[in-house]
Amino acid sequence: MHLYLQSAIINCRKYYHYLEVLMMNFGLMGGGLGMLQEAKNTFMLILAFALIFTILIYVFILPDSKYATLNPFLRWVHEFFKVKKLWLESIVRFFYVFGCLFYMVGGIYVMFKFNFWAGFCMFILMPIVLRLLFEFLMMMILIARNVMELNNKTPFPDGKKSVANATPAQKAAPQAPVQAEAPAAPAPEAPALAFCTKCGAKLEEGSKFCTACGNKIG
Repeated sequence: MHLYLQSAIINCRKYYHYLEVLMMNFGLMGGGLGMLQEAKNTFMLILAFALIFTILIYVFILPDSKYATLNPFLRWVHEFFKVKKLWLESIVRFFYVFGCLFYMVGGIYVMFKFNFWAGFCMFILMPIVLRLLFEFLMMMILIARNVMELNNKTPFPDGKKSVANATPAQKAAPQAPVQAEAPAAPAPEAPALAFCTKCGAKLEEGSKFCTACGNKIG
């Protein structure tokens, strides 16, 4: 047991010596420790600057209410971080065209240089596979675009929509004028009735003679 423990200690010292040699070869001993400390300080400084700029952009650039007051560069920064435009669609389309042309030209080369059927399959099948993959990715992109458009159409908490997010049709659409209701026509008054002073018969308004006895009224 004692011999086994002594052998283990000797092996540990040997491995530690190998580790020291390895660290010295990679500059992690001696002057390398100063480099590690400098790298650590640089990393902490970069982290602090990134945090400060993140807070500034989040408070003064990203809110939609501040979009109209931003200059063109800050508007680009706003749209870049708000992801109002999908760059992925253009990138995917570029690589789709590039991939199809790559396999078609490569297929022609393989057909006449090495194996006809291998080149033919490469010329026909690979563009089809790329087309299916491209359509699947475009479906995902269209779903993401529809979600973004719905979010842009959602009214803000104060009930007003941002002018920057409004579509041209919404900006140009005139509001229908509110028509004032016409005043109600007064109900016709019933004709006032009077009585003849001679016979007491009822007289209509404007009558000059009594229709019962012929007495002159007025």
